[in-house]
Amino acid sequence: MKKFFALSLFIFFSAVVVNAQQDSTLKEYLGNYTFSGDSPISYVNVGYNGGSLGYSTDRGDGQLIKEGLDSFSAPAHSGKVYFKRDSTQKVVGVIIDAMGYHLIGTKDKPTTMVVPLSEQKQLVVSIQEHLNHFSRTTALEAERKKFYVR
Repeated sequence: MKKFFALSLFIFFSAVVVNAQQDSTLKEYLGNYTFSGDSPISYVNVGYNGGSLGYSTDRGDGQLIKEGLDSFSAPAHSGKVYFKRDSTQKVVGVIIDAMGYHLIGTKDKPTTMVVPLSEQKQLVVSIQEHLNHFSRTTALEAERKKFYVR
């Protein structure tokens, strides 16, 4: 019984590790990609859809099925999707061959800001100082109102 339990735990944690590795490799494709003005679609948003990679556009959405390094199929639109990388191996664009179109899009810059840990600590201290100042100011104003109301 102990062997069965140990084997079950091993299989479970192996699956978790493999799943985590898959998620981290797919994560680099996530984001918004925009296309030129004469393209039949203006954007593609790549994200997680039910645990796998999916996409949405102004013309529909679907799943992406990994076929190779940076290449996927898009069965909902009978197409192929290829992600482009720059010299630093960062994903910077997408090429879509679907329904007779050859579309080239560029990856938008993320709208979230990444703050280094050392700066996060400074930011938290600064916010705390502002909140403390606000609390003291509010308390003083409340005391002044009490004084003038009498």
